[in-house]
Amino acid sequence: MLQHFPFRSGILIFSGLFILLLTTPVLAATDYYHTEKAFPIEMDGVVVVETNFYDVEVATYSGSLVEVRVKMEATASTKKQTQKLITNHQPIFKEENGNLRISSIPETRSSFVKNHQISGTVTIKIPANINLNVNTTSGTCLFQGDYGKAHITSSTSSGNISFQGKIWGLNVQSLSGNVKADFTHPVEYIDCETLSGGIRINGPVNYARLKSTSGNVNLNEAVGKVLIETTSGNINAGWNSVSPYIQVEASSVSGDLWFRFPQEAELAGRINTRFGHIRSDFPVVISNHNTHTLEGGSEAIRINLETVSGSIKLVAWSHPYFAPFEPESASSSNSSNSNPSVEVYKPDPTPLGFLNLYKFNDVFAPGLKYQIKNHFYITSNLEYSSLERDLHLQIGSIYLIPHKVLFFRFYGGGGVEFSNRDGYLYPYLLMGTDFLFFFSEVLYPWETETVPSFRNGFSIKF
Repeated sequence: MLQHFPFRSGILIFSGLFILLLTTPVLAATDYYHTEKAFPIEMDGVVVVETNFYDVEVATYSGSLVEVRVKMEATASTKKQTQKLITNHQPIFKEENGNLRISSIPETRSSFVKNHQISGTVTIKIPANINLNVNTTSGTCLFQGDYGKAHITSSTSSGNISFQGKIWGLNVQSLSGNVKADFTHPVEYIDCETLSGGIRINGPVNYARLKSTSGNVNLNEAVGKVLIETTSGNINAGWNSVSPYIQVEASSVSGDLWFRFPQEAELAGRINTRFGHIRSDFPVVISNHNTHTLEGGSEAIRINLETVSGSIKLVAWSHPYFAPFEPESASSSNSSNSNPSVEVYKPDPTPLGFLNLYKFNDVFAPGLKYQIKNHFYITSNLEYSSLERDLHLQIGSIYLIPHKVLFFRFYGGGGVEFSNRDGYLYPYLLMGTDFLFFFSEVLYPWETETVPSFRNGFSIKF
């Protein structure tokens, strides 16, 4: 049976937590900061914003000044600590060579106050043709309006970045935040990269470079060259009208690639998947089991699609699996209840199965997980012990948590183990994670004289 947590240790832990709660200061003092300023700026000038927690909202208008409004709210255990927070996080405005820099990143450790809450918004109204460089750690960035021939560069760690309007070029980076852009006029380029955040671009883009490790990438109505790369994220792209200037290169390790074109479109190029499936509503020539060639004419769209374990689908625009791609309003771009119908398609959230390969007592052992319903899988493993000259069979089931953490999928379950020599042995609990091409698991026997075992190896999704 499972070993119980020692009662005496539990009393010590709960006593420590109780003491910690008693000694933790209560947040009781709240204060506010507000300022409004206006600055002249030269045509083709630059506004730089550097902050750690502020949300940054930028909109264009017909005036000639840069108008800035800052609001901040701080809460701490004492009034003195609250005032210290506000003093150390007030933005600094610096004009130099016709440009403007707004900075709110404390440079000394004196800004550190324990047990506090702080939030704020920097709202900027800016003339057209003014370049922007906005960097924030946890804040969100929202850009709206007609920026003319300007460029915007923006980066965050955990905040979202949203754009709606007209721009010459956009360069954005985020670790875990999402990036969304709805272009109302042709855009020369967009260069976007995230770690776990999703990317969704809607509108005419002449050049798009989109890269994400575990986030999904959605693209609609690009008019030029497209480069998309993910590791485990899905790639979804669609066109309602096409031209011979469109070139598409997309690759993923385990993500699915779904592309929608008008029924009359001609495609030329190559699609390849090593372990996934290929489906096309357009004429293809099968070079081998994994690679298909499309032989369109001189006016054809050029494509080059590749994935290792994901599937590739080329679908005509009238196919029922695809929903219309509708622009999301800027006012709702930061909402957590966004309408999923804006995505080009909604793929199955989990693979059909996993094939595992690992070592057990220096002998390779296979494992299989096969989906039977939603996120539930049946599992089986065969392990041979050369020392005991015995073959073990494990049969069970797991539940795969549907949401990823970065590129990790976690699961848990249990089963029973049999031996070729001894027959039925014991039931067990199982916890594990699957990431990229690999997996790791801990098997906990429901038997007091058997220690838990750990295994890891390669995982192939299908």
